[in-house]
Amino acid sequence: MIEGFRYSNWILLAMSAMLSAVVWTRYQSRDASAWVVGCIFGLALGVIHLNSYEFLIALAVASGAAFVLVITIAARILSYQKLFGTASIAVRIRNWGINSVAGAVAGAIGALIVSVALKCILGISLDLRREAIEVTAGALCGILFLQKVPRAFPNWIHHVLAFLIWQIPVGLVLGSSVNLVPLDERSPIFADKFRAFLAGPTIQFVGLVASVASIARLLREQRDGSKRAGPGSDDVA
Repeated sequence: MIEGFRYSNWILLAMSAMLSAVVWTRYQSRDASAWVVGCIFGLALGVIHLNSYEFLIALAVASGAAFVLVITIAARILSYQKLFGTASIAVRIRNWGINSVAGAVAGAIGALIVSVALKCILGISLDLRREAIEVTAGALCGILFLQKVPRAFPNWIHHVLAFLIWQIPVGLVLGSSVNLVPLDERSPIFADKFRAFLAGPTIQFVGLVASVASIARLLREQRDGSKRAGPGSDDVA
């Protein structure tokens, strides 16, 4: 029996998708929203498959980083679209192709990163056939993620549908792949080493550098904003 298809897992993944849609709709223009959305999906998978808080957090962080990466990649590919008010059929087909490529690449990379992180934490050896299935599922769901069909729907409905389409199928495919490996075939060696790594100085140093970089970026943005405002900008003419 594949535990990945229990109704409770469906519900958890659906709740994860809905929460992701809410965050993405409300805070899409902010950099941190992509990180939060990715972490939500990682937490949902972690609750289903992991029994350690430190591994749960590690998977959430990996999923958050993956979503930030794939959104950046997708945005770069989408920048090649030609935006015209009255585009020709050829241009529309070209734009649809670019949109599909962006979704496929982003979905495939995102699914692969989360799959590798989850299986490494669980001590499961990577299998080319299973990874290919997961990458294919991620690519197909990634294409649908960016379509925003039907166009007449409000933007928030598109986001809800997009995350439901991506998180539930990909989450179930990953879950079924994990549950196909019996417990006695999973190696605890990597998990023990990974736990030591999380408690060691390397990850703490990385976190410290990231925190300092985030603070420096925030201060720089505030300084640039003050310069653009200029002296006397608050004066009423």
